[in-house]
Amino acid sequence: MGGDNGIISQTSGGGTPTIIFEGRCYQTITKVVDGVSQSVWESYDLRTGQIFWDITGVGSSAPTVIEYNQGTAAVEGGGADVGVTTSLVAIANNRLIKYNPYTGAATTNISIPTFAATQYYMDGYALSVKIINATAYNFRLINWTTIGTDSVFANRIQSNISFPLNTLGQFQDISAGICFVIREPNALDSTGLSPVGGFPFVNIYVDNATGIRHGMRIFAASLITGKLLFNTTIDDAPFSADEAPYSQVCNIADHGKLAVLTRRGFFDIFDEFTGKLLSKTESMDYPWDQPGFGAYAIQSAYGLLYREAYSGVYAFSWDTGKIVWKYEAPANAYETPYTDANGSAVYSWYSSGIVADGKLYTYNSEHTPTQPITRGWSLHCINATTGEGIWNITGSMSPGAVADGYLTASNSYDGYMYVFGKGKSATTVSAPTLAVTSGQSAVITGTVLDQSPGQPGTPCVSEDSMATYMEYLHMQSPIDGLYHNVTVTGVPVSIDAVDPNGNSVHIATVTSDVSGTFGYTWTPTLAGQYTITATFVGDDSYGSSWAQTYATVTQAPAATPTATPISFDVVNNSMTTMVLGGVVAIIVAIAIATVLILRKRP
Repeated sequence: MGGDNGIISQTSGGGTPTIIFEGRCYQTITKVVDGVSQSVWESYDLRTGQIFWDITGVGSSAPTVIEYNQGTAAVEGGGADVGVTTSLVAIANNRLIKYNPYTGAATTNISIPTFAATQYYMDGYALSVKIINATAYNFRLINWTTIGTDSVFANRIQSNISFPLNTLGQFQDISAGICFVIREPNALDSTGLSPVGGFPFVNIYVDNATGIRHGMRIFAASLITGKLLFNTTIDDAPFSADEAPYSQVCNIADHGKLAVLTRRGFFDIFDEFTGKLLSKTESMDYPWDQPGFGAYAIQSAYGLLYREAYSGVYAFSWDTGKIVWKYEAPANAYETPYTDANGSAVYSWYSSGIVADGKLYTYNSEHTPTQPITRGWSLHCINATTGEGIWNITGSMSPGAVADGYLTASNSYDGYMYVFGKGKSATTVSAPTLAVTSGQSAVITGTVLDQSPGQPGTPCVSEDSMATYMEYLHMQSPIDGLYHNVTVTGVPVSIDAVDPNGNSVHIATVTSDVSGTFGYTWTPTLAGQYTITATFVGDDSYGSSWAQTYATVTQAPAATPTATPISFDVVNNSMTTMVLGGVVAIIVAIAIATVLILRKRP
């Protein structure tokens, strides 16, 4: 902003959609409508950004999940007699509200009871915890459905059972039907009560210098039976904080196991059904990661546990606890105070990640970013199984919803939302409009251009050039690359023809240049009309495209016979040769005759 305001970053960026359905994004934003700045529920096209509609008055009741209703069977055991219907669902403000995904109109709006916690966990079903009597630890777990339009909530209840917790836990393993609560041993919850009734607090060593309570207490409850599965206390020797949990949001359950991040930079791995400690993972690097510093986030996929720590991103094996890979973002000198285990400068990670399609998307950040934000921060696409960097682009971009092969990201550098994915391409081709004589050369030219809404009409570029060129177009970086140092090149184009005899002929494969233009010098040999096609087959960045044109080749005229000039020197030389040859022949004949005469004398 400048002036009295100094430099202020747009820390929230452009935001990202809450839901993506059939290529439509849904997001609550603030914009001016009828001259008034207000909250608007907006739907727009994922690929183009075209706005379908804006609806005011939705506010905090905007939907957050998609409900797929499979329909009802015509006969018992039969298939659905109606097609799948879809609704966007909001459970908020003691209301169940369902919206038509195409128009945004509310189709259901009913009152629901006040719950301590509610989670939509699968198509058409939600779990809620009801506190009957907090001091008596009387809690109920209610399983209910969102399907249908019934306005009587009691008719929606599928089950209502006693439950040992006053919460659904900080995290769940829905596939196993278990929820978890992890507490520092003598910590209260927000209500001032222990989360589990009838279990006394366990006083474990507290470091007076830091206030850290050593050890932890883990509760696990079945979401199916409502029974407490285990209540485990992990103690630790005095003056050692190895088993102090780092943060509730850094814990996760998957593969039948529970991973709890400690303040020493390793995970404790428990059996999620019994609470038995199975193993400890390897520790992350000192000095920045071993205390557990990093994002308040965790991900699990492909048998790996992912952790965005300060000096890099780690992948741990659920089976062995080994660090499978670590991904770092090397920093330019003087750009950052953070280093890896070898003392090399690296950009920090204080960010969540999203795993999709075999890739982990995450970005550089910091707990308390400087102003202006550190340059050199990027959004990174990492191979989720190998840790190999696939691509990255400058910007403090927080990845959001992913769907249909497209990634959304909110950029704090400029306040825009970016969408990454395969875009359309357009190919043109032209040949000489005047007839070409066979055997003579002609130039075939054309272009291959990007038609994505973010940069329509710009050149399609190679995969190796993509980061450099996108940063040039959108991040004010130089065309030769600020961080990538890559020369921008184009894409391969196949030039083919059908000759006058109907035969297919491959003329050449060429590469377009930085302007998106390609050209090839062609020498046709047959007379007649050629159909010429230029084809870009597409790649991971662009869809395919092709174009066609025609060229006429005329027969070269037959050569006219010409008289050969006579060289008198040649003639004279020939006559001289003939004369000399005749003289030699006469002499030889005389010699032969003389020999014969001499032989006849007596």
